[in-house]
Amino acid sequence: MSGSWAHRGPVTRWVPPLLAAGVVAWLNLYIVRELFSIETTARMHSMHGFWTALARLGGQSWLEPTWWPYWDGGMPFEYAYAPLLPGTAALLSRLPGVDELRAVQIVFGLILVLGPTLLYLGVWRLTGSATWSFVAAVFYSLFSPALLLAPNQSFGLQELFNSERFYVVIEWDDGPHMTALALWPLAVLSLFRLFETRRWSWLAGGVLVMSAMVYASAFGATILAISTVCVLGALGFTPKNMALAGLAGALTYLGACAWLPPSFVRVIREASDFHGQGWTVGSWTALALIALAWAVVRPWLMRRVADSRLRFFVLFSLTCLLIVWLFEYGGRQFVPLPGRYKMELAVGLSLTAAFALRLVWSRPARPFQVALALTALAFCAEQTVSVRRWAKTAIVERDITATIEWRIAQAVDANLAPGEKVFLPGSAAQWLNAFSEHLQWSGGSWSAAFNLAQQRARDDVYQEVGDLRRSMAWFRSFGVSGVVVGGPDSPEFWKPFVDPGKYEGHFEELWADQDTTLYRVPLRTTSLAHALPAGSQTTEDWATVLPFAAALQAERMPGLQLSWEGVNEVRIAGEVRPGEIVAVQINHHPGWMATVGDREVRLEKDGLGQMWLQPGCDGDCSIRLRYTGGAELWACRGISAITLLGMFGLLLWDRGAKGGRPRRIFSGGPFSSTA
Repeated sequence: MSGSWAHRGPVTRWVPPLLAAGVVAWLNLYIVRELFSIETTARMHSMHGFWTALARLGGQSWLEPTWWPYWDGGMPFEYAYAPLLPGTAALLSRLPGVDELRAVQIVFGLILVLGPTLLYLGVWRLTGSATWSFVAAVFYSLFSPALLLAPNQSFGLQELFNSERFYVVIEWDDGPHMTALALWPLAVLSLFRLFETRRWSWLAGGVLVMSAMVYASAFGATILAISTVCVLGALGFTPKNMALAGLAGALTYLGACAWLPPSFVRVIREASDFHGQGWTVGSWTALALIALAWAVVRPWLMRRVADSRLRFFVLFSLTCLLIVWLFEYGGRQFVPLPGRYKMELAVGLSLTAAFALRLVWSRPARPFQVALALTALAFCAEQTVSVRRWAKTAIVERDITATIEWRIAQAVDANLAPGEKVFLPGSAAQWLNAFSEHLQWSGGSWSAAFNLAQQRARDDVYQEVGDLRRSMAWFRSFGVSGVVVGGPDSPEFWKPFVDPGKYEGHFEELWADQDTTLYRVPLRTTSLAHALPAGSQTTEDWATVLPFAAALQAERMPGLQLSWEGVNEVRIAGEVRPGEIVAVQINHHPGWMATVGDREVRLEKDGLGQMWLQPGCDGDCSIRLRYTGGAELWACRGISAITLLGMFGLLLWDRGAKGGRPRRIFSGGPFSSTA
């Protein structure tokens, strides 16, 4: 069996590999084809509604800094989630007959088809072996090799035959992660070519692909960091290579910083720490153990394995395996969500297995080769049928209006006025804004929680049993007008309330269905703006939360009226007396500006992460709050645009070199004498 068409004629060289790519694409399309035709699978336990909401309500946010008022009390749109998946869905939803729900399903289909296809194409161009790249891509398409070494339940050969890749996208929440992983082969190809040729075009093309990975998911950034170290390990940690890696990494961040500004990096780190996914002293142990494994394996690879590509596949697989093992069996981590690196491990093991087999393929006799190939083909046929059967049961059109999440959204819209804030649990929060424009005190991604005070208060409400004093104080402090609670028999999936019956008989019941109830929270006013005595603003200390809640409950009526004018502007009107402050129950961000008449007023942040100001009014007061994004977000948008356009121009410039002469980085200067 030949492993390469590299030295044949132009037609023979390109047509068979491209036909093979078509086979890989067709195989995956055959398995998931219903994703391109159905409206929705209505997997309500997943984050599919989360991305549907972003696609539905994103509007101009894709083009300029915009406030996202819908989740957790509000946040910059850039903080809501990585944009590539929901942004693609938003574009697809502009097609005739395609709404946001269907667009998200189409994106899932594209991810599952393009992932193995790009793996084949990228590895073929990297290794020159169309045959073994095809073997790796088919194996990755159908099998779950990572589960052999890191099973979800128990060790056993049957784990190999689980359709994990399809499951995590169709059933669960790994669409953005798998989008980044689909682009990974092109990034690895670019890194190898950059280090080996030092051409500007490979730097530019690599930065464009790697920036797209970061736009797909925060996993993209960590995958790139791991992959870059592994490529350096395979080729050599020379000064030139490390300098190029640093340059590529810096340009990639500049290209992606529109959606990953420094302030958001800090938010992610703090949220990870809060939820127990951050850096600990055990993280150093995990890194040390991985370094120890490298110290054993890498010298052996450098001596015994001539193929730098196979060395990379082994190092990448080893690193991903240890990330998963150290977390699952050692309780140590140095990256967030380490258990989810089984997807990277599956890719690495597929490539390692295929190209290790390539090394020894010529040793057995021809009949054994034929028999082994036929056996592999038979297993692939069996697995194709098996995975296809599973997909037919999983990718089924479901009536979204029959779900409790859809009915909750209708109940919220019918019983709460626009602008009132509602607290929804679990799956109801993840799906509300796929159907409604109501503001939530929940709904955001925990891994990038913008306001940790809100997260602590939310968890306190969930855990509270019996006594409602803490719930009432938190609801009043954050301006929560309604709360939905799912009882033991509720179809709501997550059921986070420890005591779901605690509001019964205490709060007004507005709606109930299938052991799921919407309650009205007894507030003095449902407005999110309040004129209060000076000094009423709170810290996160519980001792100051109670007086703040009491001050809100004693507010002078009729109080202040707050109205939204779009998502970036708020108007507040009403009587404010000398010395009073105005508390605004919207999350604070430096991008907000306040004016009273033509006078700019400083906005402050209270201990709960919300805004307050001293308007200096005596009587009727008109306050305008306007969200501009702030200097950082605008600067990052501009830097990203300039970087990405510059990389595209650099790509064209290098590819258009006169006489076909390549333009190389470090072709002289301080690095020119270093190998």
